[in-house]
Order: sequence, then structure tokens, then C-alpha cells
Amino acid sequence: MRIYPLSWQRTKDSLEVNDGEITFNYWLRPDGIKQVTLPVLGIVPPVHQCLTQYPSRWTSTDDDSIPIEHDNPLHYKNRYHYDRIIQKQSRSLRRKSDVCGASGGFYMEFKGKLVLVTGAGGSGSGQGKVFALAFAAEGADVAVNDVNLDKAEATAKEIRKMGRRSIAVKADVSNESEVNAMVERVVKELGGINILVNNAGFGNPILVEDMTAEQWHRTIGVNLDGTFFCSKAVIPYMKRQGGGRIINIASPAGKSMTINGCAGYTSAKAGVLGFTRHLAFEIAPYKITVNSVCPAIMLGTENQRPPDVIQKMKENSLLGELTTPHDSANAVLFLASDKARLITGTNIDAHPIISGGMDHWNAFVKRRKDFKAGKKDIIY
Repeated sequence: MRIYPLSWQRTKDSLEVNDGEITFNYWLRPDGIKQVTLPVLGIVPPVHQCLTQYPSRWTSTDDDSIPIEHDNPLHYKNRYHYDRIIQKQSRSLRRKSDVCGASGGFYMEFKGKLVLVTGAGGSGSGQGKVFALAFAAEGADVAVNDVNLDKAEATAKEIRKMGRRSIAVKADVSNESEVNAMVERVVKELGGINILVNNAGFGNPILVEDMTAEQWHRTIGVNLDGTFFCSKAVIPYMKRQGGGRIINIASPAGKSMTINGCAGYTSAKAGVLGFTRHLAFEIAPYKITVNSVCPAIMLGTENQRPPDVIQKMKENSLLGELTTPHDSANAVLFLASDKARLITGTNIDAHPIISGGMDHWNAFVKRRKDFKAGKKDIIY
């Protein structure tokens, strides 16, 4: 069952605190509004005060004599405790949601924003689809692009069920004319593009000596040319809107190499990182930021590894977990948010960048323990 917050406005009728419990209405699809009761941890202010869509603002429904200072987070002495309660319960509910699991808050941060995500049909790791659903969960209207229209429409349908506007647009991002037509349609039907996520990409495990020129150009075309074409197409609209966000999905392969893809993929992603830095410089005066995210090997929706392989990978991970598309979505949403308004031309590695695994860590610790014990002549 999917759980979506309402506007988070609390009134006497929708929020009650009794005997250490907090009760409020919540939107549960497909059953509609339901009442949720959770235990309260901490002190809460009088019930007649309510929490609006933006938690930094308070209002009063009963007592007009109480002076209300909107946007003053210190106005009520118990505000901190109350915020912590709402945030804790929200996180608890959100963990039960199968929408995306990536949304970083319940503030509908992207309400009114128009987002275009390429390669969002759910193929491969499924991260493009997760990006699209994450933006929708935060209030955005989303255009879903994919070369497979049926998959794009499936993602768009999920978004519309969440109460957001969404259209599916088929386009090969390596084809400039198709990209231009896609952007024109999105602007016409949704009203603009505030955020572009250049996610479309792929890579096949082919040796250079076995790779045809067509395979090379196709890999470069989707991964690098697609980022160029889509960015070029949205810039004029973002300029007229007074700003925007462009987020390019790169890869650790662009910084070193990949054992999963090919030389074309490594070259393309290295190009994406360079393109990100250069474009950020060119269009910064127009208040358009350009950044990139490097996901790692992820637990995805297709071509899933066997459970025993996944378990061994987890056991060898220093943090004990493997990266998922939701981890990358958190980075993407951050870069698209106002929190990152002055961040441009940079990259976020949405994965642990520490080299080695637990076997390396064990050897690392052992060597230092041996050194401390006076065993200084050991060669590892």
C-alpha cells in the first residue's frame, strides 16, 4: 500500500494529541484518507497551534490574541520538540511507502516545478524511474522520457496516480531532432522545464578489439551526445524562466574505468564530467546550475545479481550496504533543490569512494596492530 502525505496542514479536526499519542489524517492509496495514530515522543505545544505546509510557519485557529510570528522558528518554546515528533513519525511512515524511498523530507519542496527525466522507463538499474517518482513525491510535475514508450507511460501513470501531472515522451536522446521535438512538447503540455535530469545511458561489455564503429558511436551518442543535445535544447527556456537546474548522471567509470561496460562508456562518462564543468561556467550568469552525480554499481530492477552474490558484496562492503537507485535519487534531489542554489560545476559521488573492502580493512588494521606490538619487520 502506498502512503502519501497531504499538505501537512494540521487543524483541531485533523490533529489530536491524547494520552501520549498523536492522531492525524493521511492519504493512503487506493483507499483514500485514513486516520493514523502514532506514539508521541517528547513535549507538544497546544493543539490549537497547527503545522502548515512549511514547518517554519505557525498559525492559530482558536486564539487570535496569541501573537504569531511567521517564519520565526523560535517563537514557541516547544517547537523543537514538536518538529522532532513530526519528522520522526514522517520518516517512519515514509519507510513503509513503496513510492521511491528517496524523498528527503515532507515539505513538498518541488511543488510547482516541472521536471524532465530522460531514460526513466525503468530499464537497467531502474534509477531513472526512481528519479521521476522521487520528484513527483516532492510535488513536481514530471515528463518521462524513454526509447520504450510503453515503459515511459507506465512510469507516467504511476506519477499521475500520485496526483501529479505527467506525460510520457518517446525520444532517442542521441538524435538531436527527436530531442528538440521532445523538449518542445514538454514545454507546450506542462508549461516549461525547471529541472533536467540527463539520465539516459547504457554500456555493453565489449573489448575494444571486438567493438565495431557503430557500437562505439552508439555508446558515445546516448551517453555523451544525449547529454549535450538535451542540455542545449532546454537552455533557452531556462533562460526565459530566470534559471534552472541541469543534473547529469555520470559514472565512476569517467574517473577511472569500468569492468562492467566498455571503453566507449568510460570515454563518454569522462566527457559528461568535463561537459558538466564547462557548461556550468557558460550559463552560470543566467542562474542555471549544472552538476553531475556518479552512482556506483547498484541493486536495480533488472539483471539482478543472485542473492548469494549480493550477500557476499554486502559483507565485503565497508558500510555493510550496497548502493541503490534511491541513494542516487537523494543526491539528485539535493542538487535540484534550493539548498544547492550556489553549487554548480561539481560532482557528487553517490557511493562510498573509499577503496577496498572489508578484506582490505582487516589487513589495514592487522598491520597497525602488529606495528604497535613491535612486529616491524613483517612484509605484507
